[in-house]
Amino acid sequence: QKMDSLIEEISDSFIQLDREWNIKKCNGVTTKILELATAELTGKKLWDLLPGLPNFDFKASIGDASSKKSLAYNYYHEKLGKWFSAILYPSQDGYNIFLRDITAEYLQQRKIKESEHKLKAIINSTNDSNLLINARGELINFNKAAKEGYFNYFHKDLEIGRKVKELLPGEAAANFEIYFPRALQGEKSSFEVERIVNGKSLWFEVSYSPVFDEEGNLIGVSKNTINITEKKQSKIKIEEQERILRFMYDSTTDACSFIDRDFRFRYLNKVSRKLSEVILGKKANIGDMAINYVLPALKPEFQQFFESVLDGAEVNVERFDGTNWWQVVMKPVYDNTQQILGISQNIRNITQKKRTELQL
Repeated sequence: QKMDSLIEEISDSFIQLDREWNIKKCNGVTTKILELATAELTGKKLWDLLPGLPNFDFKASIGDASSKKSLAYNYYHEKLGKWFSAILYPSQDGYNIFLRDITAEYLQQRKIKESEHKLKAIINSTNDSNLLINARGELINFNKAAKEGYFNYFHKDLEIGRKVKELLPGEAAANFEIYFPRALQGEKSSFEVERIVNGKSLWFEVSYSPVFDEEGNLIGVSKNTINITEKKQSKIKIEEQERILRFMYDSTTDACSFIDRDFRFRYLNKVSRKLSEVILGKKANIGDMAINYVLPALKPEFQQFFESVLDGAEVNVERFDGTNWWQVVMKPVYDNTQQILGISQNIRNITQKKRTELQL
């Protein structure tokens, strides 16, 4: 009775077997997880009770009772649809087995593993280099792009468990010392760096981001590196083209401007800014309404000009302000799809030309 009481106090399923693998005793937990009454269990062969259970050679695996060896494994009961953790060890009269229902734990682990596989597939599908670093500054994971990129740039292999600072050369290590501690404080940082690889200039955007678990606890830092060479070169090219365009516009004596569909200035050359200041006493700025820089008497007419140009018309008129004659040319500006973006306005002082015409 004392032994039976002790068996019932065991939190896991306990089954006592004779040397022929017949069940001698079991506790209440066993009947619960196997969904059978004690009478249905006692005297039954273990292999009949748990079909599919590996038939180990226990003498070879754990020996006799004096060896004190045990054998542990996980077992799936197809009929019950449950996973069990089983531990077997020899006794004086046969064998003892402990069973624990680990179905929920197993399914959770499988779900986590599947999520990890999906996440890994997503991470490896990008060309961005990603390093996952723990709070101690040690590398705990990296994607395929990081592995290949690191070897190509630094001719070294990434190693799990190594201090990331030790893996990074020169400037990269210095940046790590600056931005890694910030990420550990919850701050995200990003910056651009230029590297010379095989004699070529390459540009990268590097970011350090804090990583949190589901409960919001900071567990590490993600270091992400993106090759932005093409983007950088395109930006430099566009900036150079814009610089040349500005020089061209600023070298002319005409007042040139670009007006968007909301009738606001989006570009003004130096002559245009100066002209507005001379005639109206105020210098035009990017974002100002263009109609506010037209003489009051001409506003209704110019409002109509703006609207007609946005409909695809072109305007070429001459107007006198009481002192000087001005030629105003307005044309629609189209994008690559032939959609009108706004208005190109060119104003030229033709006073001398008009005086010559009057003299003739």
